[in-house]
Amino acid sequence: MHIEQLEYIVEISETGSFSVAAENLHVTQSGISKSIGKLEEELGIKIFNRSRSGALPTEEGKTVIEKAYEVIIKLQEFRKTAKIQSSQALEDLKISVYPLLIESIFKSLSSFKEDNPHIQIEIKEAPSHIIIEKIKKKSVDIGLTYITKQIIEDEELDSEVLLNSKAKICESKDTPDAKKENLTPQNFLNKSIILNHSK
Repeated sequence: MHIEQLEYIVEISETGSFSVAAENLHVTQSGISKSIGKLEEELGIKIFNRSRSGALPTEEGKTVIEKAYEVIIKLQEFRKTAKIQSSQALEDLKISVYPLLIESIFKSLSSFKEDNPHIQIEIKEAPSHIIIEKIKKKSVDIGLTYITKQIIEDEELDSEVLLNSKAKICESKDTPDAKKENLTPQNFLNKSIILNHSK
């Protein structure tokens, strides 16, 4: 038994005609007849009495059609609920971003917004540990931060590398380090790092 077979018998019952039902459902009359025949064979009963004047349900058919109505109504309710939930799920997109990465995503978000104008995008900056916490609590949909060993090994997180980039250190040209030909990370271990975050 298939859903379309139930839709067929409901439509035939309402129209009293195989040909009109076929036209309304955009299928061939022979296709409907064949499908109903298979359903009658499967159920072991005759659902419709066919005549030149149309199609009338048999007594057994009336019971089957009544149940088919109930199934179709429930199916419509299910589809409507699924559609509403799907629509609601796409109404808002919450993103938590590490401050230094926010400029990298603007172009992609602009394109996404053009394709999905109905979706409201909320972007908030946060340090990495807060982003991870928000993702775990499901208070944001997407978290963008630097990949760390903690993130890779955390089984609660599903992570993916979106961008590979190199960090740059800027110093005044008058500093001693600026005059050196080669610098290593060890040269900066004892230096202060300032993150400029403008709101």
